[in-house]
Amino acid sequence: MKPLVVTQPIAVPIEDVFEVLAHIEVTAEILPKITRAEILSGPSRGRGTRFAETRKIGKREFTMEFKVTEYDAPHSVRLVCDDQMGSVWDSVYHLVEEDGVTIVTLTMHCIPSKFTMKLMWPLMKILVKAGIKDDFKHFKEHLESVEL
Repeated sequence: MKPLVVTQPIAVPIEDVFEVLAHIEVTAEILPKITRAEILSGPSRGRGTRFAETRKIGKREFTMEFKVTEYDAPHSVRLVCDDQMGSVWDSVYHLVEEDGVTIVTLTMHCIPSKFTMKLMWPLMKILVKAGIKDDFKHFKEHLESVEL
């Protein structure tokens, strides 16, 4: 299946953007949809970190568990969520700084483990992309409005 790719420029240094995207305790403070975040095991930051994130989507809450499988500060971080909602979610945030603006590219692979999810992915992709764009909007507004 083709990955979902979303890009967002943010007019702050790469280190500041990475701090927000790569660390759930910071992300949870910024995104209003995250109702709870918890470090489950391993280090609290970096490769090997496992965490659970509970998000409100519509009227329901969903909890997903992630593991940080790659951590190359401040250039990239990979989060993998094993077999949630009938799929493995493999997401890589890649950051590049150009003239004081950080370009964030999220590449998300959905690897269905159930046939129904394989059928639903084209529709879900639209909703997931809208959610990612909303997250990026919050990150951008927060980072560009904070004096760092």
